[in-house]
Amino acid sequence: MIKKIIPCVIVMVMILSTVTVAYGAESKIYSTKELKTICDNIINWKKSDQKVSKDSNLFTGEYLTYAGTTNGDWYPIAMNRLGYDDDYNAYLTSLKDYVEKSYKTPQKLSKYKSTEWHRITLSVLACGGNPTEFGKDKDGNSINLIADGTYNRDGLGRQGINGYIWALIALDSNNYSVPSNALNSKESIINSIISAQNSDGGWALTSGDSDVDLTAMALQSLAKNQDYKNVKDSINKALNYLSKSQKNSGGFTSWGTENVESSSQVVIALSALNINAQTDKRFIKGNNTLLSAIMKYKTSDGGFTHSYVNDKDNPTAVAGKSNSMASEQTLLALSSYIRYVNGEKSLYDFTDTISKKSPLTDKDIEKINNLPKDLTTENYGDVLALLEKAQYSKNEKYVSTLKNDKAEIEKIQEKINSINTTINSLYPIDNVKISDKDKIEKVIADYNSLSSYDKTKVSGFDDTERALAVVSEKTRNIIVFAVLTVVAVLLILFVVLRIRKRIKKKKEIDFEEE
Repeated sequence: MIKKIIPCVIVMVMILSTVTVAYGAESKIYSTKELKTICDNIINWKKSDQKVSKDSNLFTGEYLTYAGTTNGDWYPIAMNRLGYDDDYNAYLTSLKDYVEKSYKTPQKLSKYKSTEWHRITLSVLACGGNPTEFGKDKDGNSINLIADGTYNRDGLGRQGINGYIWALIALDSNNYSVPSNALNSKESIINSIISAQNSDGGWALTSGDSDVDLTAMALQSLAKNQDYKNVKDSINKALNYLSKSQKNSGGFTSWGTENVESSSQVVIALSALNINAQTDKRFIKGNNTLLSAIMKYKTSDGGFTHSYVNDKDNPTAVAGKSNSMASEQTLLALSSYIRYVNGEKSLYDFTDTISKKSPLTDKDIEKINNLPKDLTTENYGDVLALLEKAQYSKNEKYVSTLKNDKAEIEKIQEKINSINTTINSLYPIDNVKISDKDKIEKVIADYNSLSSYDKTKVSGFDDTERALAVVSEKTRNIIVFAVLTVVAVLLILFVVLRIRKRIKKKKEIDFEEE
């Protein structure tokens, strides 16, 4: 009997041992060297996406046209915090140009989204600029992005809780002080964030169910403010919510879709709170860490995909394909984690950044000489950056040349703006008038005079050609109607004359008979 039991016991022990080993297998811990290589790959993917070689700067050519937008501002931030060399001065110059032009309009930057001020503020700091004195407005006054976007911003929470969250991050980015007579105090901003916290510890954009991304961003904003009343308690509740929300995959779901951005935002939050996203037991689920969950979204070309399923709330992100937003947020997350491990200041703490201007170098002069004869709007950012360097170096020869180049490109931009404005005025296309023909033909002629690159900046040109077809058809209809009318009149006249002739002839016959 014992001889029969022993083999069974041995088999059971082997099975249990196998199960225990499988369950106890730890997730891979990524070293900073490995993470840095992944960051290199993301940046190289972005360069490839922009058709820029790996050895060239990312912040050049077309990329500079994104300055001041969500498509452009986050990469300079992430790359700066990782210590990457690039032409930050070029991006800063393009940012300044964008802000100054925007400040000539009544709404300045976004009318409703204060986060545009906050994002640009962080990008300015990353590029070595000063957000409190960033160019001149239409009246010649110095532009203060911190004042206008945070403490003197009316309706700071108009777009939801993220308005308060990013205002606080912007204020803390360089320890900016708030005047006593300001519209919003730092304490009131913090209280607005805390008071919006849901009972489960998370935050929603306006109201309703808590969202992982917004909760992580709220934690990022509160991280440097733990001395304020109720902040620590609020942080602990939020961490508990995030821990409970984490999936066995190690990742998170937002708006019904598991995605890389949500995990990235949580990593940034934990790093800001000095919590290790790879080893803290609260954030290891199913033996998967946050970083191991993020790595599942890495694609073969070095970029990161938003998700592996189609996301109806993010239709521009193709499932399984590298995506710019997913890649940039992953880059920010890895940057924040590497900085945390290295004992550096948190991702959005720029108190360690020194502003500096760059002189004109031999490489810059070569770049000036190699500018194309026929400039396009793609060259605008490069020309602006080179002009600023030439002015700083007091090189009048190149200042004059680059000013002329700048003026030439601005004329092209004005033409593009005029074309787009005219096209917009034609809608609805079916209602265009014959009197619009000259205007439409001018748009077509102006469009055809543009370079291939500048043509891509025109929206709805096909509708212009359709409008011309509508006008031509209406013109033909009028001509046909006019011809038919003339023919009808002539026929009537012919009939009338024939009748009159018959009547006259009949009278003559009657007269002869008498």
